[in-house]
Amino acid sequence: MSNFRYSLYRNVGLAVERYNMINDGDKILVALSGGKDSFAMLDALSRLKLRAPVKFSLFVCIVNSGFPGYAVDRLEKWLVERKYDYHIEKSDMYESIFLDPVKAKDGCFYCSRQRRSILFRLADANNCQKVALGHHMDDFIETALMAMMYNGRIETMLPIFDSSGKKFRVIRPLMYVSEDTTQKYCAKMEFPAITCCCPQSCAGVLKRTKVKKMLLEFAKDEFKIKENIFRSLANYNSEYMLDLRFNEKLAAIKYEKINIRKKASTKGDTVEGNLNVS
Repeated sequence: MSNFRYSLYRNVGLAVERYNMINDGDKILVALSGGKDSFAMLDALSRLKLRAPVKFSLFVCIVNSGFPGYAVDRLEKWLVERKYDYHIEKSDMYESIFLDPVKAKDGCFYCSRQRRSILFRLADANNCQKVALGHHMDDFIETALMAMMYNGRIETMLPIFDSSGKKFRVIRPLMYVSEDTTQKYCAKMEFPAITCCCPQSCAGVLKRTKVKKMLLEFAKDEFKIKENIFRSLANYNSEYMLDLRFNEKLAAIKYEKINIRKKASTKGDTVEGNLNVS
């Protein structure tokens, strides 16, 4: 078995086990966009299904967004040949979002929200306990950098979380799998992957696209950069963070100053008069 195939299977299994993503009797809605990542996820889950200690089933869902060039027929043919249980949902996302001059300015947000809403509705209608999305390790890294660069926050995607109303859980089994691995795997398996049809993503105007290019540039000389950024998301040192909620030493110094002020106020002195600065 090639290294990247072993890496895919091993890391999907690791994520599933570590975060308890799949339980006995689960029916999992697998979101298949037609890209390399969702194909890799579907195939890895299908293989895991054959050897996992728990029994679960897969229900493949495709949201046809109506993007020009989106070859949904090719995807359906592939699913039929492999006898997958599947559903294709037609959507007007392209017309309602990307042809709307107002919504198109934030097309990624509206598209993601509408797509997820459709998937959640289908999961509920088909009695699914889990919804599997194909975000890989690079997506986690890019999301973290975007949050810092554009929103001033340290955060990223979650590997597993409850939907609103807690009817089912969303899982991201590819969280430990690099984009490079999904690319090689997809090419090796000859999946009928569809290239990105999103007009904004293809034009390279999205913030995520810019961050991705920046990461690739850094990784040319330091191949461990992406892996180290990902590791840092679960390996922070609270003693060197500025958030007083998590840095106890920094918080103690702050409250020490407050207590000095209170004592000075009680004695009628100034704070400076109570501090020894010699």
